[in-house]
Amino acid sequence: MARLLAINHVPKAARFPRAAVSARLRLAERAWPGRLANQTVAVALVSEAESRRLNKTYRGRNKATNVLSFNGECKGELGDIIICHQVALREAKAGRQKIGERISYLFAHGLLHLLGFDHQTKGEAASFARAEKKLLTNKAK
Repeated sequence: MARLLAINHVPKAARFPRAAVSARLRLAERAWPGRLANQTVAVALVSEAESRRLNKTYRGRNKATNVLSFNGECKGELGDIIICHQVALREAKAGRQKIGERISYLFAHGLLHLLGFDHQTKGEAASFARAEKKLLTNKAK
């Protein structure tokens, strides 16, 4: 069973949707049996400034981004998912979504990257879209 470590670095007004994120993690466990066994996934809500700093440092892009994923470096660590609350909030408003739904989606997106999915080529994008659908439609089998 995977473990979730949630860290909220933004003001308390930004409530972390632990139940929704945990549900996505459980779906991923069912969809890809064994891939998450005994692994810890850390997820952090960060400010726009922190997102920009991390994106510039690790991707060379001087702007805040909605989600970043970093593979774990130790046994039992799948990796870290960093979600920018302010960017997620803007995207949620633009898409007429609740912020918790948007954060849950961004978590799923980041988790797929930690599981080895990518979307750089057409083939990868199609595979990523299928995997994403599994997590977002609650059809993990």
